[in-house]
Amino acid sequence: MRKEVITIVAIILLLLAGAGFLFVKYAQQKTAVYYAEKESRLYRYYYDYYYAHNKRFSATEFLKVLSHKDPELYELLKNEKIVYYPKKEGFAYQRYASSQNFVSFEDFTFAKFLFSDANIAIDPIMSFSKIDYETDVIYQYKNDSFIEKEVFNKRLLIDKYTQLLHCKKPFLEEDCPSSDYNLCKEATAVIFPKEVAIVKSSFEPESEAIIKQVLQTHYINANDTLMVVVIFPNLSEAKCLNIN
Repeated sequence: MRKEVITIVAIILLLLAGAGFLFVKYAQQKTAVYYAEKESRLYRYYYDYYYAHNKRFSATEFLKVLSHKDPELYELLKNEKIVYYPKKEGFAYQRYASSQNFVSFEDFTFAKFLFSDANIAIDPIMSFSKIDYETDVIYQYKNDSFIEKEVFNKRLLIDKYTQLLHCKKPFLEEDCPSSDYNLCKEATAVIFPKEVAIVKSSFEPESEAIIKQVLQTHYINANDTLMVVVIFPNLSEAKCLNIN
């Protein structure tokens, strides 16, 4: 009887030890993924760096930026617990360097999360709102981040459209009219000391050129790198307002 009790106790202890091991393993992986996502700060740092360097990315230089901005993320990247994954323009929690399989974090079950040899692709779309930039705000690149500086003077674009459309009264539109939301397009522009670069746009080329001209004329300066997300109609779809 005593032997049976000892055996049962031993089995229970082994089960507890196994459960403890699995929990520790799970917690370690979950922690690494958490720090990688970390309120999308990793993606915000990445996009700030990416846009400020005109869509050029250097992993070495990016690590230098993270070393003083976020030591936890820096250590994970430096030790290749998290890796930059160019094909997805994102990051992955890399558990096995030899594996080339990247699976979305959302597709992992508990068992797959613990025992799969696939790497976990960390999807920025899950928390995109946290890395999104406000529209019609001028951001200044300062201390390796884009910081809100001032409201973009949309009146400059309104006046330019008024002139080009030969409107008798100022061309004016709501930010994005609920009656025709698709009328408005969006562009992300980076204003460097000597040039303006459109890094992302749904505008027609003619309208892009107008936006660049306005930004070059009124916002370029020798000391700052700025960024703005502009929402406005294409010139080809804009109409003068008939106000009596």
